Amino acid sequence: MNSSDAILSLLSSRIDYKPLFNLNKHRNPDQIWMLWHDEPYPAPSSFNSLHFNWTLSYRFDSEVSVGSYGIAYQLNVPMDENSYRKWVDENYRNRRNEATWFVSNCGSKERLRYYSQLKNHFSISAYGRCVLNEKNTTQNCTRSSQCELNRLVTSKFYLAFESKTTRISYITEKFWRTFTHGAIPVVLGPKRQDYEQVAPPDSFIYAKDYANPEALAKYLHTVATNPSEYEKYHQWRRNYATQYSASVVESFRFCELCYKLNTNTDRIWYTDIHKYFLEED
Repeated sequence: MNSSDAILSLLSSRIDYKPLFNLNKHRNPDQIWMLWHDEPYPAPSSFNSLHFNWTLSYRFDSEVSVGSYGIAYQLNVPMDENSYRKWVDENYRNRRNEATWFVSNCGSKERLRYYSQLKNHFSISAYGRCVLNEKNTTQNCTRSSQCELNRLVTSKFYLAFESKTTRISYITEKFWRTFTHGAIPVVLGPKRQDYEQVAPPDSFIYAKDYANPEALAKYLHTVATNPSEYEKYHQWRRNYATQYSASVVESFRFCELCYKLNTNTDRIWYTDIHKYFLEED
């Protein structure tokens, strides 16, 4: 272990970290110690004593931050006009004027409150143990089920509401999956600038741009029933593509990791890595 150039530790409740603490007693000062953490809960305060040099996480200011949950990239060859026009026209005609939402984490009260108000003014098909909805009629319509896919590809919008809506740059796979299945993400999460930094241009609707859920619902109705407004949120598809599957995005992440290891000679360390993952916008 001491001969390695770097040590990467994944934060997980299933891992015994005693060997890591033991190794730290005789640590090679030339090594780079990295903590891989993609969830919005803190690292144990005891990790402060490990003096990690880098983090690999969802935070944009981590040393390795590209593609934690998804990625957008420019196409080598833009989509031709006929294919683009056919895609937009078919999706506008065939998708329901509604939003879909799947939610299983009931701890986030802010997004549940927002949903409960929004559904009074705009049609939402919501599923999961956290919601009571007249359309939530089957136990089989669960995350990653065929039912979920059917809803995603037949609704014009998806509520990509994060469980931690104020955590710095915390944008998860729910946002990126929405693009893949052709819906428009309606986002409730970190700052608009965080989304703009990683998303295709003009590709999402930011809930906090509107004074209240009723005002957002009014705009969603406009987009759903106006072809030109609807098309605005899909023009990016001519020049960009997105990916969210781990097998794809992790290749981008580890390319960045390898690049940084070969080019970055700084020897910094986190004095309070516990607090780092608690910071909010």
